[in-house]
Amino acid sequence: MKLKINREIENKFYIGFFLFIGLCFAVFFTSRLWMYDDNPIMQTPYNMEITGLDQTNLVLQKWEYNPNEQLMEVMLKTKHVGTDQVRPTFSFAAKEKDSKEIFPVKVVYKDEETVVLQIKKVPETYSYIGLFVRENRDPKIIENEINNALPEGTGTLDPDAAQAKSSWPKPKETIVIGDYRKIKLNKELKSNSTLAYKKEQIMLEIEQVKKEIVTIQNERIPLQEQLISSIKEEIKTLKSEMKYKTEEEKQEAYTKIVSQQEAIKKAEKQQQDYLTEVKQLQEKEAKLYEKLNDVESKAAAANDKKEIESAIKPTKNEVENGGFEEEIELK
Repeated sequence: MKLKINREIENKFYIGFFLFIGLCFAVFFTSRLWMYDDNPIMQTPYNMEITGLDQTNLVLQKWEYNPNEQLMEVMLKTKHVGTDQVRPTFSFAAKEKDSKEIFPVKVVYKDEETVVLQIKKVPETYSYIGLFVRENRDPKIIENEINNALPEGTGTLDPDAAQAKSSWPKPKETIVIGDYRKIKLNKELKSNSTLAYKKEQIMLEIEQVKKEIVTIQNERIPLQEQLISSIKEEIKTLKSEMKYKTEEEKQEAYTKIVSQQEAIKKAEKQQQDYLTEVKQLQEKEAKLYEKLNDVESKAAAANDKKEIESAIKPTKNEVENGGFEEEIELK
């Protein structure tokens, strides 16, 4: 009887011990979900131009992470702002802050304005990821710039000479930083088709245009209206008190009124400029929707083609039988 009681106590002890260990693991691996992180946010801002390269400004449009696949996807917009006739190419590398480990980076989509990258093998415990972007300018353009900078009579650099190449300027680099608190969690993230990435890029651009329109209509234009109304009230007050002023004070009031009237004109012009900008953005939005419809049509056509190919492709049984089970007579 005593042995049975001891065994029950021992079993309860082991059960409690393993429950405690399991709870500790759960707390450790989910602590980022419920514990407050007071470290400064280091995220590169979305939808703002990133400088640092020679010929290109970058815009971070999207950064997502799939913890199940340890996969990140980053969408960058590239704006050619330099004078090179040939657009530069780019090299990419990714690593975590304070770590020597380099994560594999693959370009899964690219066009003239957009690059989509996937960063693989990123552990769920990451905090900050640095995406290093190197701008590779055309060697002939660099060589021409160097030759033009040489003093007259010194000839030109031999592009094949090792010494000449070693003196060339190093490619410019910039870092795009992802903070786990600002990177979107997407457990459905996976590689997509070219048309799917194109569609996503257009939809993101449409969303950004819509936000800009709302900001102008709901914030910037009303602010100018409020400013105009405030200035008009001030002018009205100055005029109503004019009869109580001395000649010198009247002159000062007149000068101030003229200045305020100029301020109203300036605010009205700014208001008109905003209205023009809204109209241009609306036109851009319409063109983007037109572009989106074209991409969706191409995607639908591609899907239809796959379905047709799948429908007419012989099955395994048909292949083994040497053809279709039914004979088709051409008439």
